[in-house]
Amino acid sequence: MRVAEVLSDLTTLYLADPKAALALVTARDAKEGTASAEVITRHEDDDPDLKRAKDLVQLHAEVKMAHQDESGETPKAARKAEKQDDYKAQRRADEAAANVAAVQKADRKAHQNKRQRA
Repeated sequence: MRVAEVLSDLTTLYLADPKAALALVTARDAKEGTASAEVITRHEDDDPDLKRAKDLVQLHAEVKMAHQDESGETPKAARKAEKQDDYKAQRRADEAAANVAAVQKADRKAHQNKRQRA
């Protein structure tokens, strides 16, 4: 069960905006009547899981930024768009081929009718 929670959290961090994800794993300043910010910061530095999570978020943001092209799309989004365009182009080609076949069939039928009348 704990593994599922961790995977869910990682998925959430992956899908979130890098700044928002970093805010999720960053400790906030302490308020009046609670532990001091210094203690939280010290605990934050000692927690290896929290440090790994921050590193993961930072790495993800850096990799995502490095793989974006001028249009702001990631290669994955660009490939998806290309596949959709390829699918649409193939569909248009199939429809055109079907139309050509229908016209050819009609021409053959008209030619046969002319032969039978003659």
